[in-house]
Amino acid sequence: MRLSTSVVVAALCAVVVPAVSASATPSGTCAGGRVCFYAGTDYNRGTEDYWRDFVADDSDLSDDTWLDRDHGTTRHSMADETSSFRNQIGCGTTLWQHPYFTGAHSTFIANETDGYFADDSVSSVDIWCR
Repeated sequence: MRLSTSVVVAALCAVVVPAVSASATPSGTCAGGRVCFYAGTDYNRGTEDYWRDFVADDSDLSDDTWLDRDHGTTRHSMADETSSFRNQIGCGTTLWQHPYFTGAHSTFIANETDGYFADDSVSSVDIWCR
């Protein structure tokens, strides 16, 4: 039995084309494959709904701004404003107090979360999937 060239090409394309991963959303949800930050404690429950997600390191959060409930960019810098965090990336993540991975830090394993950062001092994120 012979398969037509178009059937073989279509089958190969279905295998090699990666699925588009969903991003985090407001109201405390965080899709798999993401590291999600929230401006409010308890993943923004009962506060303004500012959030942001990452899939790679960011050495200086001061040049990143929060997204709002409607996925619009705000004017609020993320540096020293993170109050809760979800690690859904599938590997370890270290949150640093100062830019460029310096100062005090906390490391979270895959799927670990923290709903309350006492001092909000997160200024860089190191995602170590290596």
